[in-house]
Amino acid sequence: MHHAMLFGGEEGRGGLQLALWFAQQLLGATSEASQLKVSKWIHPDMHFSFPVNTNAKVKKDPVSGFFLEEWRKILLEQVYFSGQDWVNELGIGNKQASITVRESEEIVRFLSLKAMEANYKVVLVWQIDRMNASASNKLLKILEEPPEGTIFLMTANSTEGILPTILSRTQVLNIPPISSDALSAYLSKKHGLNADQTADLCMIGEGNYLKVLNFLNEGDHKLYANAFKDWMRLCFQKKLPDLLKWTDEMAGIGRESQKQFLQYSMNMVRECLAFNYKTAMHESQQEQSFLQKFAPYINHNNCLYFQKEFDTSIGHIERNANAKILFLDLSIQVIKLLKLGQKV
Repeated sequence: MHHAMLFGGEEGRGGLQLALWFAQQLLGATSEASQLKVSKWIHPDMHFSFPVNTNAKVKKDPVSGFFLEEWRKILLEQVYFSGQDWVNELGIGNKQASITVRESEEIVRFLSLKAMEANYKVVLVWQIDRMNASASNKLLKILEEPPEGTIFLMTANSTEGILPTILSRTQVLNIPPISSDALSAYLSKKHGLNADQTADLCMIGEGNYLKVLNFLNEGDHKLYANAFKDWMRLCFQKKLPDLLKWTDEMAGIGRESQKQFLQYSMNMVRECLAFNYKTAMHESQQEQSFLQKFAPYINHNNCLYFQKEFDTSIGHIERNANAKILFLDLSIQVIKLLKLGQKV
């Protein structure tokens, strides 16, 4: 094994689950007692780092160690969970979760101690792409020259937000989409679905189990679908007063949900192109009904601009941009892009 492994790939493909499996193999091999501890994620030679923020319990300088109870709870209760699920578990409201320099200091402190039970000391960093520059720079030296027997297991939804100096010190493993056969078998066993149901969900999920869960549970996916349809209609009709009300509502859903909504919007633009080119669609029947009417306004004149605007806005949200101003400006750009699509 490389001493620093980075499992890259979008949420729902199993990067965290693979990292956890590696940790179990490394730490649980010495005895049954060690296996039991690692199965409950309480092994003394394992350190977890993950995005956090202040909440009602932790008022200042949050680090992962203050939230281990919540972390172990979500690991034991949910096989797969999203960044938004974790934010909800933390109870941090509309604030973004991140990994700060104090967290890197905690990692350095943990690695300065000798292993208590295992042959390894394992540091698992979930969503290292949420680590800020100061924290990354603090981690560089020990990541390059770690104490003997140290293994870093890291996950990231995307490598774009990670410092190149961090990436150069890791072995990057890009996690592909889950195969349809594996996903179908799991859905059948876990949720008791028949072959036709699993086939539809595998097409919708595109190898991403969290996408499948969104459809099964409706919840967030239904919220995003309705919000997207309302947004596009208001932009097409140029109803600025209603758009102002819509931006106020979007500003109140929290930054993690805002980013997921824009990711959903990017996916819908792609599905419009798939519809226009008569290729397979991966959406629900309700969404397909909407796309049949909306898809003609997404074409080669504007599709790349849509993707660029959504992607740029996600970056601004991560930098704590004012959500009301951001969504209003983005809505104005969408109005222009829809008009551009009508010229075909």
